[in-house]
This record gives sequence, C-alpha cells and structure tokens, in this order.
Amino acid sequence: MLPALSKNIMMPLSFSGGFSGALNKFLSSDHRLCFEYAADASTPYPQGIAAFTFVANPTTASQPDCASIQPGTTGRFTVDTASMQVTHIERTVQNPVNVNKDRTVLGTAAVDYAPVVLNGKSFWLPTTITAFTTETSKTNGVRFTAHYSKYHRFEATVAIVPEGK
Repeated sequence: MLPALSKNIMMPLSFSGGFSGALNKFLSSDHRLCFEYAADASTPYPQGIAAFTFVANPTTASQPDCASIQPGTTGRFTVDTASMQVTHIERTVQNPVNVNKDRTVLGTAAVDYAPVVLNGKSFWLPTTITAFTTETSKTNGVRFTAHYSKYHRFEATVAIVPEGK
C-alpha cells in the first residue's frame, strides 16, 4: 500500500449503501426489471452457498424504476442456502466522475454479511465493506475498506405525555 501524496486527489470513488442500500438497489423486487440475473458457475463455491450474477438490463434504462441504475453495471452475489441470506454482494460500474470523464475508471464495491446476535435475535449485518477504483494513465486507484464487529443494540424508551403534565 502506498502513502497518500501531499496533493489534492480527484477521487473517482463514491460508495454508499453498505448496510441495506446495496441489497435494495440490486436485489429488491422494485428493481427486478432493471437487471438480468443468472446462476454463477464460474467459480466453485462451498457446499451451502449459491452464487448469481447480474447485469443492468439496457432495455429498461429509460424506465423510472431504473433511473438510478448506471448502464453497464455488473455484479454478483452469494446466498447461504440454509438461511437464504445474502452473504456477499459486489457491483462494478463505469465511474466517469473525474475531470476528463474517463470511462475506463471502474468503481467496484463489495459487502460481506454475517449473522450477528443482538438481544437473542439474529441479524445479517455487514462485516466488511470494500470499495475501489481501477488505476488508469490519467487517474490513481483508490481503495476504501471498513471492518465491522462488536455490534451493540441501541435501545431507547420514549413517553409522550399531554402538555403541562
């Protein structure tokens, strides 16, 4: 890993939605027509893991439900077949946000999920979020990685009472 240079960097990296946005954007029924899905047999996966790929459907790009989907978006996800929970999702999009609108810059983001028990209930939450861009002759590559652990439940009690009481 190289240290950051002492100059301003044009960051061709934008990522949000690691906790639920990625699942909603790429796997929700609201966006089912925006993507074409297929089983992923390109890599052998362990017993109990099913893998799938997705690609933005170019024929639906003009539909209102697909307006937030960048053309050329591709990705894949894995599912734990026992719990039917997503264990990993990743997507790659052209990332033309730099000054020269260099469409060879690809932005990739990935989220790994695992079960976390909070107050006796199991929730599938992110354990690692990674986002990175390709390096080109015009841009530096950028990488962001966050690891999540030691989740705690936040709880609050609120009472609404009539005014003056």
